[in-house]
Amino acid sequence: MRILFLTFYYEPDLCAGSFRSSALIKELKKYKDIDIDIVTTLPNRYAQYAQNAQTFEKVSENCRVYRMHIPSHKSGFLDQMITFMYYFRAAYSFTRNRDYDFVFATSSRLFTAVLGAKISRKKRKPLFLDIRDIFSKNTKHILRKKKITYVKLLILLLEKYAFSTATKINLVSAGFSPYLKNKFPGVSLSYHTNGIDDIFLNFDYTKKRKKRDRLQILYAGNIGEGQGLHKIIPQLGKMLEDNVDLLIIGDGGCRNDLLKEIKTQSCFNINIMPPVGREDLLNYYKECDILFIHLNDFDAFDEVIPSKIFEYAATGKPILAGVRGFSRKFIQDNVENCEVFEPSDLTDCIKAYSQLDLGLTVRDDFKTKYTRSKIMSAMASDIYNNCKASLKNNYE
Repeated sequence: MRILFLTFYYEPDLCAGSFRSSALIKELKKYKDIDIDIVTTLPNRYAQYAQNAQTFEKVSENCRVYRMHIPSHKSGFLDQMITFMYYFRAAYSFTRNRDYDFVFATSSRLFTAVLGAKISRKKRKPLFLDIRDIFSKNTKHILRKKKITYVKLLILLLEKYAFSTATKINLVSAGFSPYLKNKFPGVSLSYHTNGIDDIFLNFDYTKKRKKRDRLQILYAGNIGEGQGLHKIIPQLGKMLEDNVDLLIIGDGGCRNDLLKEIKTQSCFNINIMPPVGREDLLNYYKECDILFIHLNDFDAFDEVIPSKIFEYAATGKPILAGVRGFSRKFIQDNVENCEVFEPSDLTDCIKAYSQLDLGLTVRDDFKTKYTRSKIMSAMASDIYNNCKASLKNNYE
């Protein structure tokens, strides 16, 4: 059985999509009667974190990675649209004369799903989609108002094209379920979430803190419109400047907005540094006192589960989370010593901050339930069984 695996990001890129795809491939390649071509891009997630990778890599006897070259970008919407078009053309051309029995695509901003649907229809093969976000709901927040109507109509058409092509759709967040069931009532759904990678499970995060040390709040991840850090971090830093330092590790399209607002607020206790590898990140987690997560106050984010929460929870550190909707409920139901506040609301943030218990919290039940390898093993089995069933149906 030959499987085409489409993902815009793959290791050694640093992002949720890359970590998810890499973990899934680790489980999927264990099935010896399948053969996998991974078609992805050369590392490009962060301009400040360049990693070398080969255009071709043999992962195992039954798995290969083909990385397409795309132009550099700064994570802006237009930048990403252009780079995706390069990926779309290169991936479509690469697969044109190759035979596959099954197409799998994992997609956040819809367009990899569209690529999967295009190839699936062209080759008349089943499509399994892994949806990490509902992009049609984000357009009104990303684009200027005068462009929304036209672009949103196009996005909805592309979404219908991709989702109606799929024989099965996996949703990373069950919060997406009502939308999919309403729009595409006939599609088969599954719910394999994000999870905790092994590297974060067995590390000692105990910090030897002295009483006079200033507290450190750490945010590690993307600095984009979706996170909206510029709406809360500078204000929080200013409010806590007497005894707290804030460290931001990451890059993204709103980095300059964040820097501008820090300057406006005259903050001297906020440090921003470029992305680091996951091994180095472990030590930053160890040395911090509180972990910070924030989603912008957009309606579209009411249904997501931020992938970072799984990694954060594994550390046992206190977590300060600016989220609402499904994310808020998920965190309150599953993560101890994580105080939630309304996104971009400084007063609510300070209140939540004051309620945190410093020190490590045992979250063994959460870690057991959301171990990435276990979740991806179940998802790999799902893909394998769907591929096998589709082949059987073709022969009958």
